[in-house]
Amino acid sequence: MGVVGCILGFLVVIYLCYKDWSVYIASIVGAAVVIAFNVLPFMDTLLDSYVNGMFVPIKSFFFLLLFGSIQSKIYSESGAAFSIADTIMSKLLRPGASNTKKNVIAVAVIVAIGVILCMGGINASVFIVLMYPVALTIFEYCDIPKRFILGVLAAASYTFTLTMPGSPQVTNVAAMSALGTSAGVAAVPGLIGAAVEIVVIIVLLNIFINKARARGEHFELHPLDPHYDENSPRPKFIVSILPLIVLFILFNVVGVDINICIIISVVISIALFWKQLKGNSIRELLSTGAAESIHMSMTVAAICGFAGVVTNTEAFTSMLNAIVSIDVSPMLICAIVVAVM
Repeated sequence: MGVVGCILGFLVVIYLCYKDWSVYIASIVGAAVVIAFNVLPFMDTLLDSYVNGMFVPIKSFFFLLLFGSIQSKIYSESGAAFSIADTIMSKLLRPGASNTKKNVIAVAVIVAIGVILCMGGINASVFIVLMYPVALTIFEYCDIPKRFILGVLAAASYTFTLTMPGSPQVTNVAAMSALGTSAGVAAVPGLIGAAVEIVVIIVLLNIFINKARARGEHFELHPLDPHYDENSPRPKFIVSILPLIVLFILFNVVGVDINICIIISVVISIALFWKQLKGNSIRELLSTGAAESIHMSMTVAAICGFAGVVTNTEAFTSMLNAIVSIDVSPMLICAIVVAVM
């Protein structure tokens, strides 16, 4: 029954999240299911396993998420993110291009910006919020149905950028912390895997978008959608990417702690984009960015809290031992387990 409870707890969390319940409620309800099926003391387990599980990511990644959110706010308010997108689009897309070319270029540009920003230290979760207005501009320019935006943004941030060699994202940093490896470990297979993912992303999304166009779907801007003013002041392309380049070099070449890297990147961004930011209250900008990081941090913490309950059950230990005892490559077992999760 304990194994059933662990699996059922996962399903409850997934179902409630998809039904738009708060992740905090979903994770606690899921934990309650696991606790009930494994006959554990309710409050003691929540106060011990759940809270301790929440503490792990907060301790490890709080400053990374905090300053990553602030950096994203700076790039959004200064127009630096739009400058990067606009420069790349203007170089690649010409009037009269075919629909397929528009699709490929639009997706490739957003993926390229995902590499630039996420490898430059901007958190993948924040990337979607940061890039949404930019993606709207690109989709409108290429007449791509708006419903594909989140898929494209997720493909540019939640796939290869999380784990490719040199990534400063939480997933890669977590692996470095747990395994004692460097940021660029397994560079060759990592880069090959990233290249395969990019090709699959572009091919599949092109097919889906063309099928939608064939059904008569087009881009439609909602009245409440944000929209960048092309005439608003923004930093030049090379200036916009400079803080990200500095962060990448400090993290991957010099080997500076990622938290220090992102703080330095934020300071450089404020200095370089001061002309575009001076019309805003820096205090309000930084405070808003910091406040927005709290929800992100607590979301990760809540899921880790639920995981803490699961991993501290005898049922989980027995499942883990059964999986590990299978006579196949450990890498294959790991890949299957992660894919199922």
